[in-house]
Amino acid sequence: MLSSNRHMLRPSKKIISIALATLAGAGIVLFAMSNSRFFSDADAQAIAQSISKSTPDQNPVKHYTREDIVIVPTTTESFAAYQKELSTTLNTFAQKNTGNELLIVTQALDAKDSQKLIPLGPMIESYKKLIDGLLHIKTPEIMADVHLLMITGYAMVISGVEDMQQAFVDPARGIAGITKYQAGANVLIQVNTIFSKM
Repeated sequence: MLSSNRHMLRPSKKIISIALATLAGAGIVLFAMSNSRFFSDADAQAIAQSISKSTPDQNPVKHYTREDIVIVPTTTESFAAYQKELSTTLNTFAQKNTGNELLIVTQALDAKDSQKLIPLGPMIESYKKLIDGLLHIKTPEIMADVHLLMITGYAMVISGVEDMQQAFVDPARGIAGITKYQAGANVLIQVNTIFSKM
């Protein structure tokens, strides 16, 4: 589960090394990547980003616009109602969704067991329900752009998790999904920073 107030999750050298070994079919890549004398976490991230850039995006992020959300005039009352409804929506989501998508993918790749990716399906559906809820929150005009940024962050996370589900069928897409997931997490961290200054 990724909420806007969690620390960013990033692809570790372990998950990248396992995915690269699957992609390359070479045990030496796995050995080299898992041995910290050869590759650092920064190297793993650079490799993941390189693969992402060279992999066509088969699952583009859904884009939302101001027309997709409910915008209301900015008043003290509308702002207070927005804060309350947003807090309730995010807290409800966080309480029901406690899984860690990257951990699930890491464990599945480590075990070479695609069945371990099954829990990602319900997580994706939960994220979609969260976005649906966020789209229906009455958002004061002054908050519309930040609200859309948050929805975009979650849309990036969804697309990334959907791509990670394909790690065994299309390892390059799985790695690209990790990078997309990380980008979504970065957006949510940015949103959290904005909210924390209010």
